Amino acid sequence: MTKKKVAILAIVLSLVVVIGAVLAVFVCSRYSWFYSEDQHLERITERAEERFLGEGSEYTDLEVYPVYNEHEELQYALIELAPQGYMYVYIAGVDYPWKDIYTMSDLEPTPWTPFRMVEKIGDDGLPIEGSYKRSLFVDGNGEPIVYNESHFKVAGIENERRYLLSTTRGLIPAVKRGDNVYLDLWDGALIEYDPADAEHDYPAYASGDIAFIAKPDFDL
Repeated sequence: MTKKKVAILAIVLSLVVVIGAVLAVFVCSRYSWFYSEDQHLERITERAEERFLGEGSEYTDLEVYPVYNEHEELQYALIELAPQGYMYVYIAGVDYPWKDIYTMSDLEPTPWTPFRMVEKIGDDGLPIEGSYKRSLFVDGNGEPIVYNESHFKVAGIENERRYLLSTTRGLIPAVKRGDNVYLDLWDGALIEYDPADAEHDYPAYASGDIAFIAKPDFDL
């Protein structure tokens, strides 16, 4: 083989290696595991600043926190806005061409009301076993209490690991208080929770009202 052919072959092989490396990075970067936790938070922060801190915005600053699922996996993030407001973000496993890897819980920051689950009362005046309803927390005037800051900020959570725990009825914002013991931030109650509970129906848990809709409008 002549030197010219060897040189051409070397150039072709180099191009193949470079193109292959570029394609590998492009493909891998579409998967959540390609990024470290810090990289996810940096990417979410960058997008959140662009979305919420633009010219004329009512928000002056923001901070992003990692939020874990019941398996200790980073699956969510929390955007705390200043002077008030918040947004939860779901981190998908794959970044599809038609759907972003980061999905917001709402189109705009929305308030929430704390509640507890109580047993329903039958016509006979007795509790209906296994049947529950929400009982909203109210103020001194009997009006539902409404918060514009996140469940974690309202509860004064600062340096603790934040969780969103799954149930069949929705998600529980929570922090750990022991082995399988969590503080449910919907109602402030201590609950015993095991990851297997996510597969069953536990209506006594205060959970719900945090959802992630797989539509482009909700992309961060």
